[in-house]
Amino acid sequence: MLMIFKVYDINVSADDLEQLGTKEKFWFFTASDKSQKWLFKYSRLNTGEHWSEKIAEQLCEELMIPHVRY
Repeated sequence: MLMIFKVYDINVSADDLEQLGTKEKFWFFTASDKSQKWLFKYSRLNTGEHWSEKIAEQLCEELMIPHVRY
């Protein structure tokens, strides 16, 4: 089953750099909703980090386990 996920364009200027962890990341607000803060994480090549985090999120959603939303 093919699932389509929404992709957002974001402003590349960082609102708030996140220092924890090894990946480069920053917090930002979308243009349409200034009340919800989102965390952007850059992908590293050949690691599978981007799709494995999305799969984990979808599994937690199906199992009704609290999780971060992507």
